[in-house]
Amino acid sequence: SSSGSGSTSKKGKKAAAAAENTPAPAGRGLYGWHLHSASARRKLRHDRYVVLRKLLPPTLFALLQGWYRVLYSNPKVTAVFQGKTQRHEYLPEVISTYLNFALVPFASAMAGMVVAPTYPFPITYIPGGSIHPHLDVSDNELSLTFQVELRDARAWPLWFLDPRGQELSNLNASTAKEVSLGDNDGILYYGPDIVHWRQQAPFTLTQIVFAFREEDTAHCNNQ
Repeated sequence: SSSGSGSTSKKGKKAAAAAENTPAPAGRGLYGWHLHSASARRKLRHDRYVVLRKLLPPTLFALLQGWYRVLYSNPKVTAVFQGKTQRHEYLPEVISTYLNFALVPFASAMAGMVVAPTYPFPITYIPGGSIHPHLDVSDNELSLTFQVELRDARAWPLWFLDPRGQELSNLNASTAKEVSLGDNDGILYYGPDIVHWRQQAPFTLTQIVFAFREEDTAHCNNQ
């Protein structure tokens, strides 16, 4: 219908305008572009985090989920176990590394600056796992925590607390925000700016943290 074609045309114009505003040389990427919007960028800038629902295409996500089930089936070979946090930290592997690079255009567009991939950090928490409230180091200037698979539960929330106006040694946890993700959901956030943690729980969770930082063209080892 004519109304349908008009709607498509408007969507096309909006997408083109968004692409023009994407910092060069990132351009349009393969993944995440359907979640890029002015409102999402404003939320990231104001709240220092934004939730991303259904980030990856279903076929790619099914491949990723299956791959990590294989890795988790033999963690003594594929990972290093950390007793303090009760989690397996996987050894470097190709799929998460590829996705860290492939998500650069989307992360750049959301942040309004060209970012470089720092590293992917895939892990599986076992029952009893947790991570204490913390701020990230500068290499994690911008992070994307992506949920691969949560077993034994419908949700295991992350908590985010904006520390602005508070002493880091005496934070008021009552102002923290609870964020629950589903499989194939993620959350993009400025880890050095916002305190985040995951409380201890009896669940098994596989996730990947994709880390980015602003490109530094003055130093070749920081690009």
